[in-house]
Amino acid sequence: MFPACSRGAVMARSRTIKPDFFADTRLAEASVQARYLYIGLWTLFDRDGVTEDDSKLIKGHVFRYDDKLTPKRVEAMLDELVAIERVLRLEHAGKRYLYCPTFSRHQHFHRDERPKYSIPKEALSNASASTVQASMEHDAKPAVICNLKSVIGYTSGSDTDVSPPTLFEIWNQNRGPLPEAKECRAGTKRGRAAAARWAERPDAAYWTGVVRRLAASPFCRGETGGTWRATFDFLIQPDTHVKVLEGKYDPPARKPKINTTPIDLEKL
Repeated sequence: MFPACSRGAVMARSRTIKPDFFADTRLAEASVQARYLYIGLWTLFDRDGVTEDDSKLIKGHVFRYDDKLTPKRVEAMLDELVAIERVLRLEHAGKRYLYCPTFSRHQHFHRDERPKYSIPKEALSNASASTVQASMEHDAKPAVICNLKSVIGYTSGSDTDVSPPTLFEIWNQNRGPLPEAKECRAGTKRGRAAAARWAERPDAAYWTGVVRRLAASPFCRGETGGTWRATFDFLIQPDTHVKVLEGKYDPPARKPKINTTPIDLEKL
């Protein structure tokens, strides 16, 4: 098991960095120092992608030998990462935390590693949904996130005039034989999960591809035995879209047929 770690003693963790990190155009909007800080935060995040929102603690861990980089400067770099939604800020039980929604998708954890802060999953999902709302309220990304209804496909009364494609609409338009989703209301468990997935990847073309790949899967269509079929709720689970793109639900590749007929050398 991992040893207990006091607030002042930071536990060392092995983390992974992928080549795609350097091709992230959104991350390129932050300063080089903020990008370096982002990598440093990974060694502080627990397996849920959470660490304390404490610039002094973070400065001492990531920039311990850089006296010119004060906690105030670290706070400014954290603001950069929050502005481009690579980390989110949240409060739980009277304490402030930093949260990276996509962290667990890109790391391989030791089998004994457990979340250090034990923040409920619902609180983390709410933080992602709140970021979507904050973006639209401050018009941070008007071309992508117009309002919460356009993110999750909110349906109520006459509120059906959403303009950008939504996860809810993308599912129903591309689901093929998979079950139809009847509604997705803001504030519900389904609505918060849909908002969190969209906050991670606000790209209609991306989600269309994911849904179509699910619809093309015999396993997800329930054609390989059993009665289970993929649903909209399955789509908006945290790891589903990653597993889809990794080919987890694709049909097994067919082995090429080998011609075993003996060759008549006299006819050659």
